[in-house]
Amino acid sequence: MFSISLVISMFLTCGFMSLVAAPTEGQENEATVSESENQTIVENTLNTTKEFKMIMITNDPAPYMVTLENDNVPESTEPTTNSDDAETSTDANVTIEETTETVEESNETTDADVEEASIGIVENAETEAEAESESYFDYTDDDVKLLGNLMYAEEGVLFWRLEHDEAMYAHELCGSVLLHRVELGIGGDNMYDIIFTGSGYAKSTRSRIESGELDVPDEVYELAERLLKDGPTGPKNLIFQAQFIQGEIYEHINNQYFCLSAKYPAE
Repeated sequence: MFSISLVISMFLTCGFMSLVAAPTEGQENEATVSESENQTIVENTLNTTKEFKMIMITNDPAPYMVTLENDNVPESTEPTTNSDDAETSTDANVTIEETTETVEESNETTDADVEEASIGIVENAETEAEAESESYFDYTDDDVKLLGNLMYAEEGVLFWRLEHDEAMYAHELCGSVLLHRVELGIGGDNMYDIIFTGSGYAKSTRSRIESGELDVPDEVYELAERLLKDGPTGPKNLIFQAQFIQGEIYEHINNQYFCLSAKYPAE
């Protein structure tokens, strides 16, 4: 492959020589070309050569803007962009943003679920606490002990006379009689006053309680607390307990009569 410069040089040489060649002998008498005209012809030839050079460069499959003084074709300096990479990058950014939003929404949902669960736990705990605090009577451990002692002092002997369940039922009715009296205000408005200041219980019973020598089973104390928490057994006018009949008989266990009073309503 020959260079453009070589072609141009050959073209200039041939053209110039043809234009300035000496006239033949037959032409010696014809008008001679003046030096100025020859110079004009040379300039025209140079211009023609320049145009030819421009045509050859322009017809190149990858044309470039060049100057006539530089035969080397400069390389393109324009930056290239990979559209596929750009779209992929954009898609990745969108995916990252969507993932971030999803994570944030998930965190918000998780926080909401945790808060709701915590509220539910607190409410359940409060409900259970209220249920525990809502007892039939407001009582203390001393109240449980006093009621248990009275029940065993009055009916403890029945454990040796009766079946266990029947003896326990007698203890339950004994304790219910005392609590009904508290409700109705008979002999006082609390268990201690009714037992020790009124005439409802025998002196022997009081003495056994005050002595502190009673060996009360745990199940009797448990029964006493259940009555204080859940309320007494039987109608509200079940206020009599003795070895003789004092009203309408509600229960008769061994030598004990548990009776209803007509003076007070049953409910």
